[in-house]
Amino acid sequence: MLAYNIWANNLVFQSLTEHNGNPEMWAKLSHVVVAEQLWQSRLSGIPYSGPGVFDLVEPLLLQDLMEKNARAWAQLLETETDLSKSYDYRLLNGTESRSVLSDILTHIFNHGSYHRGQIATMMRQEGLQPAITDFIAFARLHPGN
Repeated sequence: MLAYNIWANNLVFQSLTEHNGNPEMWAKLSHVVVAEQLWQSRLSGIPYSGPGVFDLVEPLLLQDLMEKNARAWAQLLETETDLSKSYDYRLLNGTESRSVLSDILTHIFNHGSYHRGQIATMMRQEGLQPAITDFIAFARLHPGN
């Protein structure tokens, strides 16, 4: 799922670049990428200091954040083999919470799919052809991944 998530985010980034996506589209992708950064911060226990989760991030910085996310998730999954491990963290409103890693990862991957679907809808409404980011398209291109 991590490889799929990285692939799909990159396809949407490329599609928005090629089609001059509007700021609302870029804001949705920014939200996906920044939310991943926030979750990485929560999992590492390091206070988050990046862009806000609803900020519009400039494409070059967004691309850099996507690359950092990919490396950080890969590193986490290489070192943390216990997907049932619990993590304590604070929500954006300051409320303390706890979740297991498998639930956090499931949330991240579903969250990305949800917002990439919104971007695809926005693109179609503007007469643009969105990137095909269905999981089965990824699976066909990367069998056994």
